Amino acid sequence: MEQNNAQITEYRKEISGILSELEVQFEQLGKVLAKFATPKFIEAKEMQTRIKASEEDVDALDMKISGIQQAQEKSQAAKEEITTIEQRLSSIDMEKNSLYSRIGVIAYEEYSAGSLGEEFSLLFTSVTHQNTELTKFQKALKENELRFVAAPFFEKMSLRIKRNKLKNEIQKLDSAREDLFRKSGKQISSSDYIKQVKSRNAIIISEDFKRISIESARLYEQMENRKNEGQKNEEFLLRLGVTGSIDNKIGELQANRNLYYSNLQVLYIDLAHFMLDHPEELAKVEEVHEAANNLQHIHKLERKQKELNNKITRLEAKIRITELESIINNDQDQVEHINGQITMLTKQIQEIKEKVSQNRKQIVNLKKIAGKETELRL
Repeated sequence: MEQNNAQITEYRKEISGILSELEVQFEQLGKVLAKFATPKFIEAKEMQTRIKASEEDVDALDMKISGIQQAQEKSQAAKEEITTIEQRLSSIDMEKNSLYSRIGVIAYEEYSAGSLGEEFSLLFTSVTHQNTELTKFQKALKENELRFVAAPFFEKMSLRIKRNKLKNEIQKLDSAREDLFRKSGKQISSSDYIKQVKSRNAIIISEDFKRISIESARLYEQMENRKNEGQKNEEFLLRLGVTGSIDNKIGELQANRNLYYSNLQVLYIDLAHFMLDHPEELAKVEEVHEAANNLQHIHKLERKQKELNNKITRLEAKIRITELESIINNDQDQVEHINGQITMLTKQIQEIKEKVSQNRKQIVNLKKIAGKETELRL
């Protein structure tokens, strides 16, 4: 019996899978019928009307979800591209500053050597002043270091403090000098002064500057385009009602879409069942390849389901027979037990009856004896 029960469980699992597949086939058949069937029954026509309306609702939600997802992807792509452009522009700015500094140094060297005209003097006035200051502090530092070697111990402390201050001043002047070279180099690169610088390196740097300037302009234009695209996507999302989290909005729309589609699935299945109950209507669409395939598959699944149900019925009958046989055997055992009790009780009853009969005889004899005693007294 346990084996039969296990087999029934397996058959029912198969039937559950068949029922799920039948639902899919009924749904697919309903889709085909909704498109190609021209039923004469009002019920079927009304189903088709409701199906069309539901399909339009589902399609509208699909388009909205797809539109939001595409806008989100484009917006994210634009943000990532803008970040990449900004990083490149930052790198270009650093490269430009380096080129400005190099041009400034080259032009200053040529100016100091007398190769450039006096028009450059205004550009390098601050540099010249800084160089004078730098030379003064460098000279003072060298003197400090020479004195430190020969100074007595008590003087070394004050010399060390002064030396550290001189080094800090020199470091500040170096930084300021670099900035001045960068500023003057920028002015030279952005004017006709660059044409007067004779060094070959200056020409190469000038070409590099033109190259990165072109790239910079292209990147700024590209970044502006990406920002415009991002703005358009944001406006598009607002028109679709997205005001907060995009993922939350998509989740909300997807939930509504799933609800609409669940109702649509029920309509498909109802239409399929209705047409199957009216073969004369179904015959009109059997020539449609998809419908014919669905019907063939449905009939095959239903035959398999019927076959499994029959097997379950037979197994349940066998199980019931075994149960009834067990009940009968128990009842027969109980009857035999009761019969044994009846035999014993019958014997006991007979013994009791015999005892009663004997007691009654004794009573009769005793009454006789009692009667004679009465006569003697009289």
